[in-house]
Amino acid sequence: MILIDSNIFIQSARMEYRFCFCGGFWHLLKELHNAGQVCSIRAVQQELLAGHDDLAKWIKQLPNSFFLDERQDRNVQARYGDLMNWAVNHPQFNDVAKKQFAQPHADPWLVAYAAVHKMKILTHEKFDPNIRRSIKIPNAADYLNVDCLGLYDFLEEVAENNFNLKQTV
Repeated sequence: MILIDSNIFIQSARMEYRFCFCGGFWHLLKELHNAGQVCSIRAVQQELLAGHDDLAKWIKQLPNSFFLDERQDRNVQARYGDLMNWAVNHPQFNDVAKKQFAQPHADPWLVAYAAVHKMKILTHEKFDPNIRRSIKIPNAADYLNVDCLGLYDFLEEVAENNFNLKQTV
């Protein structure tokens, strides 16, 4: 199972896979969810619903099962705490990065959930071993031994011929 980061939805809706000309992409996400391949967490859902745009409308029509409740799982809460402790005490990141990471948002919850449930994360963010000014999902995921995928590698694995679900998935 793969957890989808907010930025996959946002960038896709605003740029490459706008609803007005690329409905196949959005249909593929639904198919992949129905096949038990992808989902996300409630914190991502809340970030996306705040937009009050076409993406928020699309998110509202997804089944409740698409978004898992990260805060009801004590193991996820514990991993979230571990991740916050790591971030706050890591000498690589500056104080602004640490404060920003500790703000209420989906990224640390996504990483904690993926770690507990042995999932991968689909994100546009890239691992940067030298980053200081922010804490990116792949850097936090690396700490908890969670794998991250980029969108285009993911699509190559699961789709073919204009976003048709590969039969091997």
